[in-house]
Amino acid sequence: MSSLETSSAETEVDAEVATSILGGAIETQENQGIQTIQTFTSGVEREVKNITSTLEFEGQETQISFVTTLDHMTHEYVSDRRDTLGVDNMVGDTASEGAAAWYDLRKDQIVFDSVAMSSEIDAEYWARVRKHEEIHEQLQAKEFKLSEIKYNNITLSVNPVLVEWQACKANIPSDLTPEYKGHVAAGDALVEFLGSEEPLVTALKTGDMQALQTHIDQLQIEQILWSLQPLELSQDRATQMAA
Repeated sequence: MSSLETSSAETEVDAEVATSILGGAIETQENQGIQTIQTFTSGVEREVKNITSTLEFEGQETQISFVTTLDHMTHEYVSDRRDTLGVDNMVGDTASEGAAAWYDLRKDQIVFDSVAMSSEIDAEYWARVRKHEEIHEQLQAKEFKLSEIKYNNITLSVNPVLVEWQACKANIPSDLTPEYKGHVAAGDALVEFLGSEEPLVTALKTGDMQALQTHIDQLQIEQILWSLQPLELSQDRATQMAA
């Protein structure tokens, strides 16, 4: 085997071992319970250094090569998770409740499931998940004056239907479960009735669902009056002809 082939083979081994060490450090940190992304990634960095310090190498050159590979891999992991998920957001167990993440209204915290901290993830998907939760956090009221909105004999719950309709704007269809696709469809139908998103978006931001319901009631009255116009015109013509 040539020196070039030997070097390539050693590089592959370095990458495999480094991947294994990083995976072990991530798994160790997952066992620490709910924590910030900053704390989690810092813990991974610390654990990787602890593991590396126990390793024995055949020569300084081999040590430098391996440590360089592992440091680069760890740095990429830490930077990616912090950029994608946000250092101040949390990681914990949300999958047990069937969620990739959620916004904890009482604690005012976004929590991602620990799977988001795996060594290999779909960063674009998790960026959309983050944006979804940030809509809950930043664009929606903490309390609503009504729990339901009614129009055209249809009743929609404010939470989850309407709040999720808005948050799902951060997602693509393949992200969503059938339930959430239903929320989107229901919200879209309400927007079609309203004529624009603005009244609904404003109500979700301010929490004043009573104002939205009043607006809806007025629109329904106007619809009724408009539908009666042809009948009134027809009656007027009949009266004129009789005269």
